[in-house]
Amino acid sequence: MLRRPRLSLSPALALGVALLAGCASYDLVELPQRKADLYPLAEENRGVWLAIDAITQPRRSRKFFGANLARHGIYPVEIVVTNRGPVRVRVGPADVFVVRGQDVIDPIPLDSVSRVVKDRLGIVTGGTAKRIDRFLAELSFRETVLAPGQSYHGVMFFDTGEEPALGFTRFFRVAQLYPEPSFYLTAAVTDLGQHQRIGFGPFGVFR
Repeated sequence: MLRRPRLSLSPALALGVALLAGCASYDLVELPQRKADLYPLAEENRGVWLAIDAITQPRRSRKFFGANLARHGIYPVEIVVTNRGPVRVRVGPADVFVVRGQDVIDPIPLDSVSRVVKDRLGIVTGGTAKRIDRFLAELSFRETVLAPGQSYHGVMFFDTGEEPALGFTRFFRVAQLYPEPSFYLTAAVTDLGQHQRIGFGPFGVFR
């Protein structure tokens, strides 16, 4: 079933997402809601803009998700779509692919991401566990139809099977300043007027 785009702050995000574990308070920050054409990694095709934001830095990951997910081999990618074209378009996770060479990297189920966040918090009550699950569900990238002028954003989580590489080693190389990405993301939306796919990418996302 198609879901309406989130045009305003969702109930789960509006809570401020104060996740409580025992006596400790854990506060998360809502992901910024920007138009796709404002992001550095953005592309336009037939009036539709699609952007990606790979949230791999430990500080950003802890701020938005409550844990350094990359340390556990989980790489979050925010996908932002802005429809500036004349017709409705459909977006969804089935049209997003991350590849490394010839290998397709599958998305991680939300319950696996939730388990990492809960482990990071330590002792989690039943109510807090449900709030974490609800927060991640609200944040996830889901199938949605966008009318002209509408935007939508959501997050997908991918299993790279490894921790992020360090930027510097004992033996410095110029290539380390601007490393080539190892993982690339491609995506598509469907033009519901002509029932055609509109492609984007590939975007270099991880290394």
